[in-house]
Amino acid sequence: MRQTLNYQGNDIGTTKQAHEHQGKLIQTLEMRAEDAYGVDIDQEMGKLLELQNAYSANARGDDHCARVARTINAGILGKAFEK
Repeated sequence: MRQTLNYQGNDIGTTKQAHEHQGKLIQTLEMRAEDAYGVDIDQEMGKLLELQNAYSANARGDDHCARVARTINAGILGKAFEK
């Protein structure tokens, strides 16, 4: 039982170290990318999300305008056929 707990404790410690190492590696790669290309990945992702939200809002606006136009046309055509 004690050996199992020791093994699991060591395994957890190794996993934590690996996780910390990966975090440092990611930071290093992001810094290298920024240095090499002059690009801040977080800033660019923020801009990309803003553009995505604007595109989505524009698409919803276009859809709303199309529905209003269909409603108006249906009303105009409906009145023309009533005469």
